[in-house]
Amino acid sequence: MILNASVPYAVDLPGPYAKRVILYLEARNLLDRTYAASAQNLANSVDPRTCLQNAAAVLAATPGSLLAGAPRNIGSGMKLAF
Repeated sequence: MILNASVPYAVDLPGPYAKRVILYLEARNLLDRTYAASAQNLANSVDPRTCLQNAAAVLAATPGSLLAGAPRNIGSGMKLAF
């Protein structure tokens, strides 16, 4: 389970340009879990020496098929509504 949290603070502005400002603080992956963020499809490949399709073990050893998710991170920001 990935645990994220966000704390927003909104204020209406009296000026003629911006109507509202929202300040926020957010934390992602609070428990710092390791997870797969995405996976890539692997295509069959051919052995150039034998011209035969490679075995499943060759595809299983191919790097980059699973991409790790982001570690714990904290960010803040500001949004303006016009």
